[in-house]
Amino acid sequence: GLRIAVVGVCDSQSLVMAKGVPDGELSDECLEKICRLKSSGSLLSEMDLIDGLEVYGICDMIPKLADIAKSMGEST
Repeated sequence: GLRIAVVGVCDSQSLVMAKGVPDGELSDECLEKICRLKSSGSLLSEMDLIDGLEVYGICDMIPKLADIAKSMGEST
């Protein structure tokens, strides 16, 4: 079967990602919390209190995404 691993989620202001990318991934429980948070109109940056996540603001988001893409390309 097909398995999709989510390593991070962005909104217009921040990036939330699992620690240890490319090997880490967001759990189903974490993704449910993200959906509830966003449905209530909150920002992803409010998730920084959850253990196992890294949160990056808009200034750090683009360079971090470029680093992730590069590391994932090297690991495949």
